[in-house]
Amino acid sequence: MRSGFRRLVVADVASQLGGQVTLVALPLVAVVSLGAGAFEVGVLVALGRLAFVVVGLPAGAWVDGRRKLPVMVGADLARGVLLATIPAAALLGAVTMPHLYVVALVAGVATVLFDLAHQSFLPHLLPRAELMGGNATFATIRSASDVAGPPLGGVLVRLLTAPVAILADALSFLFSAAVLARIDAPEPKPTATRRDLRIRDGLAFVLRDPGLRAMLLVVSIGNLAFGAWYAIQPVFLVRDLRVDPAAYGLLLGIAAVGGIAGAALSARFARLLGGARYLLIAAVGAGPCFLLVPLTGPGPGLALFVAGTFGTGFCLAGAGVAAVTYRQATCPPELLGRATAATRLLSMGTLPLGGFAGGASAEWLGMRPTLWWCAAVLLVAPLPALLSPLRTWREFPVR
Repeated sequence: MRSGFRRLVVADVASQLGGQVTLVALPLVAVVSLGAGAFEVGVLVALGRLAFVVVGLPAGAWVDGRRKLPVMVGADLARGVLLATIPAAALLGAVTMPHLYVVALVAGVATVLFDLAHQSFLPHLLPRAELMGGNATFATIRSASDVAGPPLGGVLVRLLTAPVAILADALSFLFSAAVLARIDAPEPKPTATRRDLRIRDGLAFVLRDPGLRAMLLVVSIGNLAFGAWYAIQPVFLVRDLRVDPAAYGLLLGIAAVGGIAGAALSARFARLLGGARYLLIAAVGAGPCFLLVPLTGPGPGLALFVAGTFGTGFCLAGAGVAAVTYRQATCPPELLGRATAATRLLSMGTLPLGGFAGGASAEWLGMRPTLWWCAAVLLVAPLPALLSPLRTWREFPVR
């Protein structure tokens, strides 16, 4: 089990780092190579998240009925091949926005399957008492990739062009698949029948639990703002503030250090404050931090961007670790894929809506007004948790 966990960590490092390269490179293919505007970039970002809405719930039932490791390997292989089509098309001078849209959408489906299988597979490798630490490890990896990946992506875009930089991500997914395939952790074949794998059971479990229900609402509301922010971020920094691609990647990397700190310290804060109390404090803290982002300006004014996103990332990373651990520890194993899918659908499903809204708002209202309404949404997002029983808990109830 320990060797399997280590290999899972190695695979995650590779795919997360490569994924961050594409997070920078794919929008820059649209902005720099194809001259796309804010709305087109918003559509591209939204399509990458749309899979959670389209296939989230049935994917959860599908994953619950299968061994999780082969699902992860297959998803990594699919993402690697899909992304490799972009540099291949670039060699032929045939990169188009419809091509980017298709890659973003289909790779998003593979990501949904991978994430559901990953969160369901981790409790198979670790005992319940170690889940918080295990989730903190993967959250730290994701945040560290946020630091290292964007600068790497920016440099690769500058030196090699954006389409070629995406090749690094394709190779990282193929490497991750090879490492995962070597995990030797006997996984029992699920015995549930198709009739047992009712999609609605995962949704019902999440909505019945007051803590999960409250945090689901918080994240769903907050992701409207983040969907808009992710969509307009490249245009805001690269076009409006004249940040070049290498500096753009470095800026995102520096700001993401907050996510590393929040993830790495999450288990310690949870022990000190209590898991439920820490989750609530972290969720409330994200909005005030993000207020600095609309004040960002060129030159020295970029420090406000770094400070605002550092604080926001710190809070969100810690809250995310606590919420995932709570769901894994309380949900029956045979239901975990569907419960995770229901959570992802209802929370991540608002990201594409935010992406469309952010792109349209930036085109019609302007960039600064869009940033201010994003900040306002994040400030009110924690209200469902503050009005729920979660505000009285120190620790999550034990099932």
